[in-house]
Amino acid sequence: MNENYIKASRIMEHYGAQHQLTKLCEECGELIQQACKCVDSGQPFSEDFVEELADVRVLTMQFEGFFSAHQRQRYRDCIREKLDRQIRRIESEDDDDFA
Repeated sequence: MNENYIKASRIMEHYGAQHQLTKLCEECGELIQQACKCVDSGQPFSEDFVEELADVRVLTMQFEGFFSAHQRQRYRDCIREKLDRQIRRIESEDDDDFA
């Protein structure tokens, strides 16, 4: 486990899952606000956006560290499936461009 995951686990142990779920909701809301500002301004990666994205990532790392083996595998499978599905969509779009 890398140093960041060790720190994330320590934070989760200290505050508990329920508290961190509430925090995740707050941080996701702040990320959405920053993403909307980026869309409106036409500048995709403001400093505030990057910071809020990092906040959400830190919280997701905390939850990942407390998944059961089954949940961890399901999480990995979901990520792979979602990435694969989007690649298929892109390839389908590329095929449509040549039709």
